[in-house]
Amino acid sequence: MTERESKGRVLELVTVVAFALLALRVLTFQVLQSPRYKQLSDENRVRIDVLQSPRGDICDRNGRVLANSLPSFNIVLDAFERSYLRKEAFVESTIVSVGRLLGVNEDSILSEAMSGKSASYGRIVVRRGASLNEISVVEERLSELPGVEIDVAPVRHYTLGDTTCHLLGYLGEVSADELEEAGTEIGPGSLVGRGGVEMEYDHLLRGRDGARLVEVDALGRRVGLLDKSLARTPRRGSTLVLTVDRDLQRVAESAFGDWERGAVVVLDLKTGGVLALVSRPAFDPNLFSSGLSLGEWRKLLLDRRKPLLNRSIQGTYPPGSVFKLVSTISGLASGTLREDATLGSCSGKFPYGGRVFKCWSENGHGSLNLHDAIVQSCDVFFYRVGLKVGLDRISKYAKEVGLGEKADIDLPGERRGLIPDKRFYDKKFGPGKWARGLLLNLAIGQGEILATPLQLAILAEAVALRGVVLKPHVLQAIRVQDGRTIYTKLEKIEVKGVDRSLFETVASAMEGVVEGPSGTGSRARVQSVVICGKTGTAQNPFGEDHAIFVAFAPAETPEIALCVIVENGGHGGTVAAPIAQKIMDHYFRAFDRGGI
Repeated sequence: MTERESKGRVLELVTVVAFALLALRVLTFQVLQSPRYKQLSDENRVRIDVLQSPRGDICDRNGRVLANSLPSFNIVLDAFERSYLRKEAFVESTIVSVGRLLGVNEDSILSEAMSGKSASYGRIVVRRGASLNEISVVEERLSELPGVEIDVAPVRHYTLGDTTCHLLGYLGEVSADELEEAGTEIGPGSLVGRGGVEMEYDHLLRGRDGARLVEVDALGRRVGLLDKSLARTPRRGSTLVLTVDRDLQRVAESAFGDWERGAVVVLDLKTGGVLALVSRPAFDPNLFSSGLSLGEWRKLLLDRRKPLLNRSIQGTYPPGSVFKLVSTISGLASGTLREDATLGSCSGKFPYGGRVFKCWSENGHGSLNLHDAIVQSCDVFFYRVGLKVGLDRISKYAKEVGLGEKADIDLPGERRGLIPDKRFYDKKFGPGKWARGLLLNLAIGQGEILATPLQLAILAEAVALRGVVLKPHVLQAIRVQDGRTIYTKLEKIEVKGVDRSLFETVASAMEGVVEGPSGTGSRARVQSVVICGKTGTAQNPFGEDHAIFVAFAPAETPEIALCVIVENGGHGGTVAAPIAQKIMDHYFRAFDRGGI
């Protein structure tokens, strides 16, 4: 073989090997690794569009809408285009531009985009509930803003605004943790309940988000829909019917007038349902639906009046003289107090343990029986009751009538309050190192005792129903998508260890508080209806006293029970009782007209 022939052979061999290697690579890519590269190709070509489901409506007991979902426009940054975020040019040309167009800080948009808060296929909502002007401005520049889109989505609307904010709650964007927990039920950017009914029944209201497959080009732009049979239609949430009456809710809120802080709870004594629930100060939940700015959110959080606190179930207050009802029940039920007891005379002062405990009446009440002591709210009489009955019995019966324990209402964040007992004081002062003088303050509702407005309304209910407490609730019925309506069940709890006749004694005295000539709650009187009530003025170390009033009516056949608390309002009979009067007056006039 000549040298030339040898070189030709080598060249042929090299060529064959090269082609063999090339064929092997083609085989690897085209055959052996075909599934992997097809998957990668599909992932780049196919995206998932999440279709937000409308939340179910929330209605009052008569079917009047309190919250619904209306169509709205969102301006979003499509996460498909997120690869652009690594390019400074995109940041300059898109995020900064859209931020300036909408008056949104571009840093916050960028932070949101890069935080990984939304899933990879999700969208970042730059402006929720955009106005027509904002939509027009963005639409004109859309070709210059890659990744920016205008999306139609339902927005939550609260028909009574701040009047129902603590009852209904508000909405906020789903967090990464919530998104992971919810699985496929909701998508990134969806809104979920934050407080009130929206939060408690979020699983019923939010329905199920839909989804569709979208084909995108190499730049991530949508070019069409893929297999429609794989698309999932959004499913609307259930409609909730509440026990609340819209008109009574308005009246209760309005009756508060210019008082800045406090709460009202009105209970239906036929079902235990909440007829009205007010907490002051309030906020407009519609602001959250349209996208609350960071500045607005911080302003709410830092507000010294704490408008986000639902005082009706989270506010805890010394019950003041309203607690004298509990001291009476404890004494009668334990046999340590008789109905005809007088317990000495009131001179306006009661010396005990080296201290002088005063009565609210400086001149004293003289000699009173139990009935009149409640009617005139004599402090000295109940100092003596506290010493006779003792801590263990007061603690026991206070808890029996619903104080110091959660009422388990179907609203989030309820607090327990506090009914101190021997263990509490042993822990606070050391075993046995606390003085009996504590009992004087406890018996008149001062000291460490704390109760929520809901618990005090339940106390009035327990007297009205002669030893029965109905589980409080705000949900009356659920209208599910298949057309069925599911109603809540009535739950009764018996107050143990207290004979019904003893509640008659307490109820009679409460009637005297409002209807009697010397009662402290006369400002709660309603024409043609006999009201039973009890005033309270709770001492407040941080300012003016809190005004409190509890009541039920009518006296013979009770229908409603309520509690009004006005922080820093002063005397219960002067400030809280007139508010209760307006609420009850409306209720009974509406009832006569066939309403409620």
